[in-house]
Amino acid sequence: MSKQKKIVFHSIDSPRRELEWRLFVAIKLAEKGFTNIIGSKTEIEYLHESSRNCVFLGRLNSVTGRTKSDIRYLKRMEINGTKMFYLHDEGGFYFRGEYDEAVKKIYPDELFGSSAIHNVFFWGEKQRRVFENHKNYSKLHVTGSPRFDLLKSGFSHIDSEYVKSIKERYGKFVLVCTRFGAVNRVPDEPTTLSKRSFDIRVEGGALKKFSKEEIFETMFSAWEKISYEFTSFVPTLAKLVQDFPDVNFVIRPHPAERQSFYSDSFAHFNNVFVDKSGDVRPFIRASEVVIHSECTTGVEAEIAGRPTIKLCPWMNSEKYAACSVEGVSNVGLLCCDYESLYDSLQSALSGQSQSNDSLHNAAPYLANVMGNSFAFERIVQMIDEFCGARLETSHLPILPIRSRFQFIRYIKNKLRTFRDLVVNAAALKKGDSKFYYYSDTELQRFLKNVSTNDVKIWRKGRNIWVAPKRNLYS
Repeated sequence: MSKQKKIVFHSIDSPRRELEWRLFVAIKLAEKGFTNIIGSKTEIEYLHESSRNCVFLGRLNSVTGRTKSDIRYLKRMEINGTKMFYLHDEGGFYFRGEYDEAVKKIYPDELFGSSAIHNVFFWGEKQRRVFENHKNYSKLHVTGSPRFDLLKSGFSHIDSEYVKSIKERYGKFVLVCTRFGAVNRVPDEPTTLSKRSFDIRVEGGALKKFSKEEIFETMFSAWEKISYEFTSFVPTLAKLVQDFPDVNFVIRPHPAERQSFYSDSFAHFNNVFVDKSGDVRPFIRASEVVIHSECTTGVEAEIAGRPTIKLCPWMNSEKYAACSVEGVSNVGLLCCDYESLYDSLQSALSGQSQSNDSLHNAAPYLANVMGNSFAFERIVQMIDEFCGARLETSHLPILPIRSRFQFIRYIKNKLRTFRDLVVNAAALKKGDSKFYYYSDTELQRFLKNVSTNDVKIWRKGRNIWVAPKRNLYS
C-alpha cells in the first residue's frame, strides 16, 4: 500500500469557473509538500472511497450538501478519517430579497457538527453572520474566495501569454458577460423552474420559513426578472454593436448558458464574436471595457482594474428590487437605458471613464476583494497548520474494485466519459454544455506561470494530480 503524509481532494462542478483557481491553490499546497487530486465530483468520490486520513477542500456533491447521497458521502468521510475544509464555489452573491435564505441553502449548517467537517470557509462576513448563533461557530472562518485573488495586479503574469493570444485574435474589444441561464440553460443543468430547483430550496430549509406557494412565487419572480433582463439585454446589445461598427465585441456566456444562442443571434454582425473557452479572467484582462448585467464578472473586472458598465434596465422598476444581486448591484457604473449605456461606453473607449471606487461595497460579501488580502494564503495556511499537528498519514491504495458501491461508481464514470466525449460531442463543440476540457498544454502553461520547478502536474485517468516532484505517485 502506498502512503503519503498529505493528500488533498478537490472536486469540481464547473471547470470553466473553478479549475484554474483550484489548480492555483493545489500548486501552493504542493509547494508545502501536499499531493493534490482534482477531478469531477463522481471521480473524487470514487477515489475517496478507499482513502484514509485525507483532506477534502470544497463542498459536497449537491449544491445544498443535503441529499441522501451527500449524507452518505459525509458518513464515509467520518469512517475514512477525512477532514473537510468546506468551501462553496457559489458562496457570495445572491438576490437581495432572499439573501439569508440563499446562504442557508448552500451551507448545510445542521452538518457542521460532523467530525469530518473541520472548518467552514466563507467568502465574507455577511455570510458568516447568518450563522452567528450557531453552536459550532468556532469552526466558521472568513477567508474570501481564491478565484478573485488571481484578478489582482500581482498575478497578471499568470495570463500574459493567453492575454496576448486573445488580443491577436480579437484586437481591441469590449467584453460582454451574460448570466441568463434561467432562460438560456445548457441541457446538463437543471432549469430554474424545474422540480430539482424547487427541491434545492426545500433541502435548504425554505419550508421552515415559507409556504410552498411562497417558494413558487419567489422562483417564478426570479425567473421573470431574469427573463426581463434577457429580453432587454440582447436587443440593446444588438443596437450597440451596430452603433459602434469599428469596435469588436466578444460575448462571453455564463458556463450554464447555451453559447449557440448568441452565435446564431449575432451571426449578422462582423464585429461580434462569441467565446466561452477557458476561464473568463484572461478575457477580462485583455478587454478594454466590460459590460455585464449584475454578473460576478463585474466584480472580477473591477478588481482587475477594467472599466465596468452594469446594464440593468429593470432598475427603474420597483417590482424587481428584491431580485437585485446583493454584493454586485453596487459595484461598477450603472446604466438603466440605452442612451446612458452608449454614452458610458463611448467615454470608456476614449479613456475618459473614471473608476467609481465602488469595490468597497462588495467587501462585506467578499473578504479578499480589496488590497493585499488573499484568500488562498489563509486557506493554505490553515490546512498546513492542521496537517502539521496531525499524526496520521494519508493512505491511497491502487484502487481495486472492492465493493458494489465502487463497481457502480466505476461503471457510471465510464458511461459519463462516453457521454461527454461521444454523445455530447455536438453540444460541447457548440458550447452548449457545462463540461469543458483543459488540454495538457494549458495545464503545463498555467503551472509554468505560477510555480517554481519543484511542482508538477499530470493526468491519471480523468483526474489531474498536482504534487511536489519528489512524491510516491510519479
